[in-house]
Amino acid sequence: INYDELTGLMNRHFVLVKLNECLNTEDIEYNGCAIIRVLDLAKINQVNGREFGDLLLKLVANQINILVQSKNQGFVGRLSNTDFIVIFAHENLENFIQNIVIRNTHYLGQKGSIECL
Repeated sequence: INYDELTGLMNRHFVLVKLNECLNTEDIEYNGCAIIRVLDLAKINQVNGREFGDLLLKLVANQINILVQSKNQGFVGRLSNTDFIVIFAHENLENFIQNIVIRNTHYLGQKGSIECL
């Protein structure tokens, strides 16, 4: 199985295989990488329940994936419980990451936040 059961994104193993393929090719198709972390997920689960936390992860994953796919230049995977990785070909990394944060702030509201590493 190559996809995360909760989010439908590539799982850790599959996305790291794809990343390794990108790093080992001379044809530079992708030039950006971002790790996106949902902060305070344990607290969100404790206060609002795990079902809410799972729904939040699905929404964040979906918004990241929509943004990447709208550019048709990259892929997204789930690295861990709270971490997502985005590999993409995009000229303005700062603008791209800002769009991810803005899109997900709506869902996270006062419940939590995300950071890009």
